[in-house]
Amino acid sequence: MIYSDVYIGVGSNLGNRYSSIKFALEKIKLKCRFVKESSLYESSAQGFARQPHFINCAFEVVTSLSPWGMLKLIGEIESSFRRGRIFPNAPRSLDLDILFWGKRHIDFPGLSVPHPRVLERGFALAPLIELRPEFYHPIKQVMLRDAYGSLPISQKPVRLNTILSLS
Repeated sequence: MIYSDVYIGVGSNLGNRYSSIKFALEKIKLKCRFVKESSLYESSAQGFARQPHFINCAFEVVTSLSPWGMLKLIGEIESSFRRGRIFPNAPRSLDLDILFWGKRHIDFPGLSVPHPRVLERGFALAPLIELRPEFYHPIKQVMLRDAYGSLPISQKPVRLNTILSLS
């Protein structure tokens, strides 16, 4: 059996954001070996800006699931939580993304890893850097902290100094 290190981003900006994220983490732990979670971060929404702020975090798991199996799992978690998104960048109660799959490059319709916009998203980079300060983008060959440092301040989230303590 092959095991992979996977980094998942989680976000919520509707309802009880903390409970939504905790729900997602608990469900992932049922299928994967949980390694580490980041602190929670708050950020303004990107794209459609007139909506509540997001709470985000990232976590690292080790899994024997395939990338498609993980994509199915996170889709089921979002669906079971009645994830709502009526248009791109709309407010949503729960959003899960595979950000990195070790150092692998996966590019298929419906599944692209590393996440195609991870280097542009402070709300994804900040928690990842907290988990793995020396992590680099395996395709772009850039350190995540360097990409984060080049972002405008308006795209950098506020660390809430809180974790969900599920480990």
